[in-house]
Amino acid sequence: MKITAIIPARLKSDRLPEKLLIRVKDKTILQYVFEKVHNSKLFDRVIIATDSKRILVEAESFGAEVMMTAKSHKSGTDRIAEVSEKIKTDIVVNVQGDEPLIRKSHLKSIIDLIRRKEVEIATLCTPFENTKDILDPNNVKVILADKEKAIYFSRSVIPYSRGTISPKDYLHHLGLYAFKRKTLTRLSKLKQSPLEKHEGLEQLRWLENGFNIHLAKVRGKTISIDTPADFRAFVKYISGPKS
Repeated sequence: MKITAIIPARLKSDRLPEKLLIRVKDKTILQYVFEKVHNSKLFDRVIIATDSKRILVEAESFGAEVMMTAKSHKSGTDRIAEVSEKIKTDIVVNVQGDEPLIRKSHLKSIIDLIRRKEVEIATLCTPFENTKDILDPNNVKVILADKEKAIYFSRSVIPYSRGTISPKDYLHHLGLYAFKRKTLTRLSKLKQSPLEKHEGLEQLRWLENGFNIHLAKVRGKTISIDTPADFRAFVKYISGPKS
C-alpha cells in the first residue's frame, strides 16, 4: 500500500494570525511539522497542500513538496482530497499543519489502524489527564462502541456524569486522521450536516452520513497551536531539557 501524508496549510487563522509562518529558533511552525512527519520515514510521500503563495515559498525554502489547491475549500479534508486525486496513493494521512510536536508513535498507530481492510476512516484518542481539560470546549471528547468505533464527538462533556467526573472515564480526541483514498473522495462530496454545524466538528458529517470512524487509543497528547497560550506552551517545551 502506498501511504501519503498531506499537510493542509492555510495562512489565515482567526485566533493566532498567520501562525504557520511564526518562527521559533529559526524555523516556522510549518517546518517543524513537516520535519516531524518526513523524518518518521513512515510515508512514501509527504506533501504540503496550500492555497497561499507565501506558504508555497516558505515550504519550498526547506525542501518540502508543495501542491497548490483551490481557495474555495472550507476544510482541510477538502483540501487534501483535491491533492489525493492528483497522485497515486492508497492511503492518505491528514496531518494538521499546526501540530509541531506530532509523535511518530501516533503516526504509526493510525497507519496500523487504517491498513485494516474494514477501516475506511481512522483517528486517535487518549485518556484525559485532568478534569479541567475535560470541561474545556476546545478539547473534543469522543465516546466509543466496541472499544474502537466512534458513537459521537462533542465539545460538551460526554458521557454526562451524575457524580464526580473521573478523567480515566473520558477520551480526548486527537485531530489526526487517515483515510482510504476512495473514501476520502466520497467524503469531500458531502454537504455540511446539522450536527456538524451545531458542534463545529467536521467528523460529525461523516457519522451522520453512515460512515464508520475507527479510533486507536494512544498515550500522550500533542500541542495544537490554536491560541497565543498554545504557542507559549510550545516555545516553553522546545526551550526546555527535551529540546
